[in-house]
Amino acid sequence: MLILTANAFGAIIQGTIYDMSLDELKDVLVEINTEPKQKIVAKEGLYSFNVPEGTYIITATQKDDLETTENITVSAEGDFILDLILLPVFDEAFLEETEFELGEEYEELLEDSEKSSKLDKIVIIALIVLCFIVVIWVAMRNKKKKKKEKKEMLKEDKEKTLAFLKKQGGRALQKDIRKHLAVSEAKASLLIDELTAKGKVEKIKKGRGNIIILK
Repeated sequence: MLILTANAFGAIIQGTIYDMSLDELKDVLVEINTEPKQKIVAKEGLYSFNVPEGTYIITATQKDDLETTENITVSAEGDFILDLILLPVFDEAFLEETEFELGEEYEELLEDSEKSSKLDKIVIIALIVLCFIVVIWVAMRNKKKKKKEKKEMLKEDKEKTLAFLKKQGGRALQKDIRKHLAVSEAKASLLIDELTAKGKVEKIKKGRGNIIILK
């Protein structure tokens, strides 16, 4: 009876799991701090929890490489959409391990160059540090470039959405917009939410779908 009551009067928190490039992730461990704690493995990048009213913390991790933590407050019954974007993990243990490995390399170099001058030692260490900085700079530049490309693609999809709405007389079903863009339902929902937040469109719930109106 308690289980049936929770299902009858609770709310559903659900969403899709993405990486920083807005690509859907699979095999993600998702947890929510209900009593008792609920835990699932999102095989296809989708998760769903049935919860009573309250404030919760949702955590998601994938193979200790990506993770995220989100807070959500459920104040009424219904469906709550909370998409998760996982970020790379750079913890203190990783930084300490990197520093330790670099320290070993420095020590070997210093031992091999005991008969060399102090100036030679400084030059060698400086070159290693410089190489390390260059590697980090190149990695960050590539990451920034990919992020920019994804942002441009998202901008292009927004423009296509607005153009499609104009062509349809200022309003269209969300599912028709998704078919026109040839994107997933989750990505179409993300595009509509961003356009709604910027005041470009208005979303009206109708049955199991949404009507999108161009402002």
